Amino acid sequence: LIQKSIQLDPELPHNYDFRARYFTSHNNKKAFAAAMQNIEKAIQLDPDNQGFLITKAQIFRKQIRHLEALAIYKQALEKEQSEQYNDLVYSISRSYYCVGEFELAEIYIRKALEMEPDDLQFLQGLAHIQMITGKNEAFLKTVNNMLSIKHDNLGLMGQGKAYLLLGDYANSEKAYVQLFALSKEKYIFYEQEKSAYAQVLRKLGKETEAMKAISEAKE
Repeated sequence: LIQKSIQLDPELPHNYDFRARYFTSHNNKKAFAAAMQNIEKAIQLDPDNQGFLITKAQIFRKQIRHLEALAIYKQALEKEQSEQYNDLVYSISRSYYCVGEFELAEIYIRKALEMEPDDLQFLQGLAHIQMITGKNEAFLKTVNNMLSIKHDNLGLMGQGKAYLLLGDYANSEKAYVQLFALSKEKYIFYEQEKSAYAQVLRKLGKETEAMKAISEAKE
């Protein structure tokens, strides 16, 4: 259908953008090459379109080419600010995070939070940065903020981890107990969180319960 649209109107740039995103979803080298060829055509036809630059950055990101994605995201950000501003600064933050530039990652995620302080995706991004950089008190504050907005798995996982890192094993245990009570079914991080819970239990001298948690993690 898109190929037919291009044949009917080869100067319509959005058709090439759509094809680029379609090829990107196939996640292989040949498809990425086709995606890049199409998005370059879209940008050639409409060089001021911010959305086309974002598509190009996403093609690089899918190939784990974070520095190239970062350059394109920043180029897109220089365009007239739009409703995509927050998504762009979040993407820049994630790109910096992926290349180990955690200070810059935090600067950009905070730019997003200035505009949307209660956005859970942005708060989770900040929490990850704080955790990996050892800012444990700030990490706890951020996950507590997340829990005040929505009491869910992500907030409780973060809270359990933050208290563990701070050496507050009693409150870490409480967070993990709430997490497993809330999550009756196994989920993607179940084994990882059960192992962390076992570590907490051992710190509290509860070896029998710790062994049970480890056994449940492996089931």
